[in-house]
Amino acid sequence: MRYITANFIIDEQFKLLSNALLLVQNDGTIQELLSGEKDPEKISSVDKNNIEFFEGVIVPGFVNTHCHLELSYLKNKIQEKTGLPGFVAEVEKNKTKDSEIIRECILNAEKEMIENGIVAVGDISNTNYSLKQKQKENLYYHTFVECYASNKKYADKAFKHATKTVEEFSKLSSDRNRASITPHAPYSVSKELFEKLNHWIKKNNAIVSIHNQESEDENSMFNDGSGKLAKFIQSFGTDAKDFVIGKNSAHSYVNNIPKDQHLQLVHNTYSVADDIQTINNYFTDSYWCFCPNANLYIENKLPQLNLFTKENCKITIGTDSLASNHQLSVLEELKSIQKIYPDTKLTELVQWATWNGAEFLQIEETYGSFKKGKRPGIVLIENVDLENRTLTETSAAKVLA
Repeated sequence: MRYITANFIIDEQFKLLSNALLLVQNDGTIQELLSGEKDPEKISSVDKNNIEFFEGVIVPGFVNTHCHLELSYLKNKIQEKTGLPGFVAEVEKNKTKDSEIIRECILNAEKEMIENGIVAVGDISNTNYSLKQKQKENLYYHTFVECYASNKKYADKAFKHATKTVEEFSKLSSDRNRASITPHAPYSVSKELFEKLNHWIKKNNAIVSIHNQESEDENSMFNDGSGKLAKFIQSFGTDAKDFVIGKNSAHSYVNNIPKDQHLQLVHNTYSVADDIQTINNYFTDSYWCFCPNANLYIENKLPQLNLFTKENCKITIGTDSLASNHQLSVLEELKSIQKIYPDTKLTELVQWATWNGAEFLQIEETYGSFKKGKRPGIVLIENVDLENRTLTETSAAKVLA
């Protein structure tokens, strides 16, 4: 048994507890979280020589709900601040089919996530390159096999590829690996392909993660068929007019995605209040994933956080890929949010990065909070401004269990 304490420990209600003690079995299972207010006698009965004290804030392991492991080989190869169409073009230009390089970079990326306190990942895959690494079960993975074809002529081909790939990942199915098919983005999935995906998602009761409103051009395309993104998909023989609904792209999900499934919308850089309200009102359980460092890398713009908190949105945190980020660290994402939105409470940030992500991935029985019987991982956030209870530029994650 280990007895761990710090200046503060985050409890199940996401409150900062001082004078608290975390009892942890040797395999990382939570035995009990003792509060100085409620359990003073239990705490005082523990031999002080057995207590491990750490300077900082102890939190559950981080949940990265949006990543692209298979793009890790593109680190430092993609020009920054090109906008989404430019970014996609850069990715295509720099693609490799060297499986050895791709798999080596996936291995290194996973190591980086583990070192940064990440315990569970929602990972986007178009191929089976990450399958071998996920087989090792070093982290929990939900693999979202991405399906896309903006041209309706290729709907069958795209769907067959996705079903074949998800079958490969489903063979890993365990308490550390799950997989499902998911649409890539509203602009890259034709109505015909959405119908096929809709049926599969319902049949398999699958959770859905989709890129949303990552660029202004996406909204322009759905409003009136204009913009760089419309021109980009037209280069693939797709008529952008097929996507025009006279509203922003988020409104296109209504009737295209089953309303009762767990739905995560990723990026949301150009979402406005009406988009958010439409999604929250239509879907039973919606989550909004922020990847701020990727947003800054690609568009040099962040979502309007206040719009989401005002609507009581369930916010999750993703790192996106090393093609659009300099590191895979949930804490670095939180630091970017804190820097731009300094009034955001530390407890809120931690809830987004732990419990909310675990709840979206449907793994809250194991991850996301310090509850007896769970193995959520234990992470120390060092270099916190303890007086103001905020992150600093030098805040860092240290894995304790």
